[in-house]
Amino acid sequence: MSKRINYIDYMRGIAIILVVMRHLIQFNGFPTSNPAFEFIYSFHMPLFFAIIGYITQRVTSIETIYEYFTYLKKKFLSIILPLITWSLFINPYLLKKQWEILSYEEALRILQYPGLWFLKMLFIILVYYGIFNLICNKLKPTNFL
Repeated sequence: MSKRINYIDYMRGIAIILVVMRHLIQFNGFPTSNPAFEFIYSFHMPLFFAIIGYITQRVTSIETIYEYFTYLKKKFLSIILPLITWSLFINPYLLKKQWEILSYEEALRILQYPGLWFLKMLFIILVYYGIFNLICNKLKPTNFL
């Protein structure tokens, strides 16, 4: 098991608090043109992506196509499957007073523009990261000897 990095955990905690504060301001009738909202909005999601990128580069080394597809499968199961589950089943049904069956067009629209946009973007970024990691590992000078 890898050792946790305390300052990363602290940054993640601060980022979570900032997201909660932003949502409290945005969805509880407070004006969004106030300095606190604008300050939080300016960096809270980039902070999450930076933390995830830092952690990913520390723990990921992809050297074969098989490892890349294993990496993709893991990311799909941990990011996209929850995104699909939330977007198509939990949000439209469990959080609504009245259930309506989603049409095919509505389901496609939800998948194209999910409310949890950051999960979709995170997956896309991590797909590209895996490709670049594989290419960089293949181009290491030690691989040419």
